[in-house]
Amino acid sequence: MNFLIAILGGIVLISNLYIMNFKESTEGNDERGELIKLKTVNLMYNILYISIASVLILIGLSFISLDAGVKIMFAVFLLDSVAGAVYLYNIKK
Repeated sequence: MNFLIAILGGIVLISNLYIMNFKESTEGNDERGELIKLKTVNLMYNILYISIASVLILIGLSFISLDAGVKIMFAVFLLDSVAGAVYLYNIKK
């Protein structure tokens, strides 16, 4: 189990480094790069908003426990950067 957590942590770290590298590059600072950054951040915020709202609704309706909801929200926070990096990679092409 710890090995799986370490792998997921590495993926999250690489995703964040990829996003930060794009933001600091010359490609990320031109007109097209600014648009790509806005689209990526928009997607990431939408994922967070929808996920948190869904988890809160499921907790409120007693479909999941509060403990499970907190774990799901933590996973969403971490995996949001992975989704952002994948989207950034696809939109850059």
